[in-house]
Amino acid sequence: MNVSGIKIRIINLSNPREKSEIENFLKLQNISLEKDVDYTVALYESDKLVGTGSLSNKVLKCIAVDVNYQGEGLSNMIVSNLVSEAYFRGYTHLFIYTKPMNLKMFKDMGFYKIEEVEDKVVLLENDPKGISGYTKNLSKYKNNGKIISSIVVNCNPFTLGHKYLIE
Repeated sequence: MNVSGIKIRIINLSNPREKSEIENFLKLQNISLEKDVDYTVALYESDKLVGTGSLSNKVLKCIAVDVNYQGEGLSNMIVSNLVSEAYFRGYTHLFIYTKPMNLKMFKDMGFYKIEEVEDKVVLLENDPKGISGYTKNLSKYKNNGKIISSIVVNCNPFTLGHKYLIE
């Protein structure tokens, strides 16, 4: 394979043919094109789709490279393009959810592990002190002697039942 022959192209997900091509490629990689993506790129060798990746605000997702092209730096080409686009859009603190087997590859691209569900998924960010720095910074808001608590819930929409459980 000749990496210099690889061309990168922005995909128009409003075009049914282009979207279908990406969906079919991802399906071969056991990945689904998520509905919230707003930017997708694809790598082609001639007319053959060999890799793709997408962006949804601050999250890089749906990144895949054809098995016959892995180990050639194509993932790096995809991630570099996605990071550039995210920065252009004003998003500088970025995240990736990936399979644990991809952890080393993304660490080599400048991402840092936040958390992992063993054998399932790893959450990474591009700031070595991002989440940990944020939580450390929260300690300066501590009020001694007062009871302070919080609850994290997914209530969309927020209902009276949710309110009852929280109270």
